[in-house]
Amino acid sequence: MITRSRISLTTGLILVLLCLIGALSLTFSSLTTHGASALSKLLMIQGLFSAILRGLVIASLFYSLLVLLSNVILNKVDLDPFAPRSLREIISPALMYGVLLGLAMPLLERFLSGYLGMPSPAFKARLTRELALLGWPQQLMVSLFDVFNKEVHYRLFTLPAVLLILNKLFRPIHLQGHFTILLSIFITALISGIVSLGTSDNIFGPLTVLMKTHILLLATIPSMLFGWLFCKKGFWTASLAHFITFIIINSSFFITTPPLLIAVSNPLVGTP
Repeated sequence: MITRSRISLTTGLILVLLCLIGALSLTFSSLTTHGASALSKLLMIQGLFSAILRGLVIASLFYSLLVLLSNVILNKVDLDPFAPRSLREIISPALMYGVLLGLAMPLLERFLSGYLGMPSPAFKARLTRELALLGWPQQLMVSLFDVFNKEVHYRLFTLPAVLLILNKLFRPIHLQGHFTILLSIFITALISGIVSLGTSDNIFGPLTVLMKTHILLLATIPSMLFGWLFCKKGFWTASLAHFITFIIINSSFFITTPPLLIAVSNPLVGTP
């Protein structure tokens, strides 16, 4: 059993801080994107600063608990996401896989569109309006949430938890190891895809089975790569690759990136 996978106090505090920054970034990005109406509603209901303060307290408790639970689980599975690695060992694979995935996903989306179809014309009209409001400041702020918060949710906590359960289930037939790790990567990616699918009706309107499959694939495939990087190269490599992929997908808008892919990858699109 690997013991180095234990999350140190310093690392844990950094993770919680990054998640808080990500949550704040999404909040401020949503306010600046959706204009004064969203801000005025927030001020009328509770007051901006008091709402943010309460949100920070709740988020601090939530992410602290998540990191603590992850720490316990990681000491029970054969994963070492925070093993000592040089800066080059972290950056090189993240850069390579992040760029490749960022360039490959628009091609995959176009391929899937030919077989699984696109949402209604009303979706494209709404998305065009929303994307017109998203500038680089909002994109960078949203990327912080999309990277750190999702990586902590899915890779640091969910994936090891699923792996721990699978190890217990498959222990009697001696299938622990690479098989359960790969299966946990797939299940975690599927969970993240289902979560994305759960918010899709709000963004796209009623969906056909083919469209649900389309969205599920767009959300699941990148998550599988990030899960594999997490297991093989560590948390920071997976997070950096996630960030690079997000920036590439969301930087070109309609020039090279299909709008559905932007909508699935960007948590700000479809925000009320």
